[in-house]
Amino acid sequence: MTTAVAPQEYKVPDFQLQDCPKDIALGTDMIQGIRVVRVEGDVDIYTVQWIQILLAKQIDKGHHQMVVDLSRVEYISADGLGMLVGLYSRLTKLNGDLCLVLSDKIVRIFEITNLKNLFKVLPTAAEAAEHLLAN
Repeated sequence: MTTAVAPQEYKVPDFQLQDCPKDIALGTDMIQGIRVVRVEGDVDIYTVQWIQILLAKQIDKGHHQMVVDLSRVEYISADGLGMLVGLYSRLTKLNGDLCLVLSDKIVRIFEITNLKNLFKVLPTAAEAAEHLLAN
């Protein structure tokens, strides 16, 4: 005799930041009520899933105005760029907004791909948070 099991709703799994790969560091804080997600290291196929989990958790907590601080990112792949475009799309659908802080090492990638025109890019997380509060 087989017992039917109802499908479970997908939930973002819990994780500890120390579980992330060694080549990336993730953290969050608040500046004037705006959620700031800080990323350090490489954003690539191996690390993007951890960033997505953290971002999804922030959205689930109701943070729809967000700053992603990439000022300490050395490299970003197409996977990372796609993740940011998806985040921007999701936040705008929720009437939210997104600002980025970019390192000198990755700003050229955003210029070449024309993504610098899509995202509001500011020099510091504090300035990005101020921009979100003003708009």
